[in-house]
Amino acid sequence: MSEVKNERFCRMQLWAAIVLMLSLFLPVGVLSLPAQTVMAADNKVEEWTESEEDENVNVKINVTSKSIAIGASYGLIIYNVSEDQSVVFTSSDTSVATVDETGIVTGVANGQTTITAAVYTGEELTKKLRCSVKVAPAALNVRFITPEVVIIQGRRMALKSIFVPYNCVKDVTYYSSNSKTVHISTSGRIAAKKVGVAYVYIILPNGKYDVCKVTVVSQEDYDTMIENAEKASEGQEEN
Repeated sequence: MSEVKNERFCRMQLWAAIVLMLSLFLPVGVLSLPAQTVMAADNKVEEWTESEEDENVNVKINVTSKSIAIGASYGLIIYNVSEDQSVVFTSSDTSVATVDETGIVTGVANGQTTITAAVYTGEELTKKLRCSVKVAPAALNVRFITPEVVIIQGRRMALKSIFVPYNCVKDVTYYSSNSKTVHISTSGRIAAKKVGVAYVYIILPNGKYDVCKVTVVSQEDYDTMIENAEKASEGQEEN
């Protein structure tokens, strides 16, 4: 074992001596390795070439799952496609949803299908992207479970709602009458930014909507409200 180590050590010394001698006679930079050359673990020089997967690693789809209503449409987008590439869209079940050559998906009937985007470089298939699509009835009506809430400044909470029919596509828009007081996310989660009152709306594509009154209070005022409510409850029990 020691003989092997000594042999390797001697080789390293010999190589270092050769490099030193060459560096004295050759111009600066001649000994530098090419930009795309790497040293392998066994000290052998190998050329590094980019694989097809590496070339297409940035080619992505805007969504990997989507729910759409019967008769409604949604556009799939493929990002970072180069000029020499093309995309072909197909649906695994056209009786549920169809897709055109530009990636527009249209709901046909209740069910689930997979939309595949095949990316070609020239005539060679180089990548496949998929989106799971669920098709269901459109929502006819909606309402908040709680028409009024009180929340402490700095807190967050989700405003839950009920849809009709229950198995519909929950395609809604949220709106806050005072976003400086209450911010509402696209998923229906509110953030209490400062003390005050705001009205949060949930709106369906057919125009139906509901409203929830949101009151933001300080921690001190909230504690006082709870204390007063407990006293009132105790008084009712005594009576």
